[in-house]
Amino acid sequence: MKSEVSMNIDFSPLQGTMNHMAMQLAIILVVPLVVGLIVKWLLLSFKIPFRIANFGAVLAFLFAFYKTVLVVL
Repeated sequence: MKSEVSMNIDFSPLQGTMNHMAMQLAIILVVPLVVGLIVKWLLLSFKIPFRIANFGAVLAFLFAFYKTVLVVL
């Protein structure tokens, strides 16, 4: 005879913390991405070569990521 044990874990006390962590993660990822895309678009609109615009966008992304992490965390 097999006895089934159902274990239901209630994670509702952690909901506020999880929502806060999800919001921080979204901010840390989205803000630098938008900054990098805007920088690339601006550089390409000024007729900067594609490779240089990519490099500038990556630098802007990394800088914005660094600053965002410092502010959020």
